[in-house]
Amino acid sequence: MKLRNTLLAGAIAAILAAPAFAQSETLNAYENADVDSSFDLRFDGLGINTTSRVIYTRFNLDIDPTEGTAGFSSYVQEVEPLVLPLGISTGRLMIEIISSEGTYNRNFGTFETNDVYRITFENDLSFFGFESPVEFPAVSTGTVRNVGDERFIDMNWEGQGQFENADNPSEPFEYNYTCSVNTVVANDLASIPPIPTTQSCASGVLGIFGFATFGMGFMGMKRTVRRRR
Repeated sequence: MKLRNTLLAGAIAAILAAPAFAQSETLNAYENADVDSSFDLRFDGLGINTTSRVIYTRFNLDIDPTEGTAGFSSYVQEVEPLVLPLGISTGRLMIEIISSEGTYNRNFGTFETNDVYRITFENDLSFFGFESPVEFPAVSTGTVRNVGDERFIDMNWEGQGQFENADNPSEPFEYNYTCSVNTVVANDLASIPPIPTTQSCASGVLGIFGFATFGMGFMGMKRTVRRRR
């Protein structure tokens, strides 16, 4: 009996002395009102760069410090209109994530995930061969950081692709995109604020005036690119 008690006491002591293992958790994040988030679309071959404001971002990031894994279990975002070649406006963008998996570094609070985003365009982009919604592959990199009693997630997701060129199918419009996101991690679901709402006529303004100004500049640029070839 004495030996059994000794062994039991030793086992309990070993368990208590063992380091605690971090458990997986879901970080519920929402847009940081103090820092602007943006979506940047670049047509480097044409010298075109257009940037729009992210209206809101809501996501759940699942991290497992022990296993070193990370992934988005949900992601919803709304972005103001972007201007495409020929001055065509996308209208507002609604963005969701449909698959995500990656790694998490517990020592630095950093993560990297390979994702597929679904983007729904408010306006008709069939001219570019797009039937909304469209799936975009992207790589997300970010950091989970603590500031006092608050936690934040700063991240970028980026990728590249092509738009169809209806005037010259052999010369598609190649583009790169980067979405810079700054969010706050909610302490609980009740602390997440309502989704922001804004009234904007940017879609109509960009669609009309952009076509008259930006589009004319694009046509001239396109001719210049062809001469250089």
